[in-house]
Amino acid sequence: MDGWLSTTRKIQTDTYGKDPATLEGDELVRFLDWNFKAAICEMVEAADETRWKPWAIRGEDEKVIPNPHIFASEIVDTQMFLANMLVAAGITDEEYEAIYRAKWEKNIARQERGDYVSQKGIDKCTNCGRSFDDVGEGPTAGICTICEPALEGLDV
Repeated sequence: MDGWLSTTRKIQTDTYGKDPATLEGDELVRFLDWNFKAAICEMVEAADETRWKPWAIRGEDEKVIPNPHIFASEIVDTQMFLANMLVAAGITDEEYEAIYRAKWEKNIARQERGDYVSQKGIDKCTNCGRSFDDVGEGPTAGICTICEPALEGLDV
């Protein structure tokens, strides 16, 4: 997907006359809000293109994803709204690629170690829920390095 975000930025700017990366304040909040909602709706539409309900009777030859092209189309719609939000956050294609690869490697390492619990107070911050291997654990047990400064002096 070479140039995914730069192309999205150009399309948004050309179509709507405003670069999403320049949005601020309430305008940015509204833009993110409708893109979040649209992405969620597209994911629901993708789910509707599957037979995901384990309690539903499915024929032996019936596929879980009856029409992969329609399913993929809904996922692509989702990606378009995600791209809008990334562009509004000022993320470039190169930054996204680096962030994606780093997160991918971290997730592989978690799986290979086999010790990732994904539970607040164990390997996630009890305050915000971020993983300690993403942001680091602060001096206060169970609190991440991002939340620690904000919680100083509070009884947590």
